[in-house]
Amino acid sequence: MLRDLSDALARIAAHVAIPPPPEVMTTIVEAATFASMKSNAARFTPGAGPGYWKADAGFFDSASSNRWEGRLAADDLLAYDTRIVALLTPAERSWLEWGSRGQGSRGFVQ
Repeated sequence: MLRDLSDALARIAAHVAIPPPPEVMTTIVEAATFASMKSNAARFTPGAGPGYWKADAGFFDSASSNRWEGRLAADDLLAYDTRIVALLTPAERSWLEWGSRGQGSRGFVQ
């Protein structure tokens, strides 16, 4: 989404069959930028409860994927892998873990 937010949001709108007028889409794209989401964190942060994040903006840490790599124990990774394989197709998993860089991910959202 960082590489082409307009395209990603247009594909989502097409997928749910709700194409907004161009001026509305422009407003949506501006509101959905990482900078906007982080600066409006109190509005967009999931209700994790007080003390979960040091600050609401912490939810919007880096806009990068796979921040967990190198941080989870082998047992945690095995549990994750087992559950993901049971729930998702390979294309869905690729999209979840790698976004639009993943193999077959464009077909998942469209």
